Amino acid sequence: MYCLAQMTFRLRAGARPMEFRDALHQLKPWFQAQPGFEYSVITADAECLSHLAVWTGEACAQSAQQSFESSAEAQMLMRHIDPGTLRIDHFRVFQSFGPQMLDAA
Repeated sequence: MYCLAQMTFRLRAGARPMEFRDALHQLKPWFQAQPGFEYSVITADAECLSHLAVWTGEACAQSAQQSFESSAEAQMLMRHIDPGTLRIDHFRVFQSFGPQMLDAA
């Protein structure tokens, strides 16, 4: 059963968006090397950003989260994030539509 991991946060005061974008770009190989990783997107509005990652299952998402917290890539990224605004949630994919259909159940 697919899992969507959502990390919502705000940038620290004084964070430079281009440096943050560079830190995100450096995460790509880390994510691609994680078992069960399918794809991810980052969204932004005027106040916060969200990183949405699709995993082949909850266990893969949980394992990646634990691995990420101790990785050098996480250290780089967290320099730009206000830790008081960070929220991580996991959701079971109930239904998907579009060119990349995911099995929901």
